[in-house]
Amino acid sequence: MASGVQVIGADRLAATMGAAGRALADMTEVNRRTAVRMADTSRARAPRRTGRLAASTRPIADRRQAMVTAGGPGVPYAGVIHFGWPAHHIRAQPWLYRTLQTSQPAAAAAVDARVGQIMNTIHGA
Repeated sequence: MASGVQVIGADRLAATMGAAGRALADMTEVNRRTAVRMADTSRARAPRRTGRLAASTRPIADRRQAMVTAGGPGVPYAGVIHFGWPAHHIRAQPWLYRTLQTSQPAAAAAVDARVGQIMNTIHGA
């Protein structure tokens, strides 16, 4: 007596699962949108005297992460403004951290929605 299991649509299931795995490994687009939204919010929240600190805020995204940076060679004081410098009586103004805290729910929802879209592409027979 022979026993076994026959899976109908196994080839299609394997192909769509492979495609979904590749899509899940590259979340560049959702990360880019998230980083741009966070950078826009950070620019609006940045402490202002000249506007250079806000203008130095940049979104960075790749397949695995979304980030926002501020400062650079033309704005070397960004870290001091964000983290403070007690010895010089400069209080911390962590606008980037505040943006991160308020942006997390929307970022998580965007990732969740994209994962759901990808998972919905997996089909068998």
